[in-house]
Amino acid sequence: MLQVLQFIIYMALYSFSLNRLAFFSSVVFFFILLSLKIKTRPQLLRIFTEGEREERESASHSSPLCKAQN
Repeated sequence: MLQVLQFIIYMALYSFSLNRLAFFSSVVFFFILLSLKIKTRPQLLRIFTEGEREERESASHSSPLCKAQN
């Protein structure tokens, strides 16, 4: 994520040296990208927490089995 931001900043500075229209279009593109990141973050967070929950459930199911084997 940080590398993407650095790339966009470098491209914005480079395009600003070329012309101002390209600079403003890159700023608009940056805000569109940022809004997409904000929209997809809750979905990614939900997927991550569901995966974490499945790992915990599988760990809790396997621990009594290990105790029974010992």
